[in-house]
Amino acid sequence: MALGMSAASFEPTSPTSIRYTAPDGQRRTATYFRVLTVRTPRLSGADVREVQRRLRQVLPDARGLTIDGYYGPVTAAAVRRYQLRNDLTPDGRVNFDTWEVLFDVGE
Repeated sequence: MALGMSAASFEPTSPTSIRYTAPDGQRRTATYFRVLTVRTPRLSGADVREVQRRLRQVLPDARGLTIDGYYGPVTAAAVRRYQLRNDLTPDGRVNFDTWEVLFDVGE
């Protein structure tokens, strides 16, 4: 188990950041610090925008996904498609397992 991980939930106990290269060659930082899911009111923030950006990079049918920083049904649907294509539980939630694969943390 990685340092900073909780044994019960397999979620980080503190924020986890990684650097990745965007298609335009820029280095970006993504930080995981909460599970993203559809809620009322909608979750919003920089972490949602990074997930939306990354989905548009790696998911061909997510080109129309708006990078607005709000985690709603359209973002959740794109996450489910990504999860299905990557042998993850297709629940539309960005938990640490999905985030890790989405941002290639293992590299």
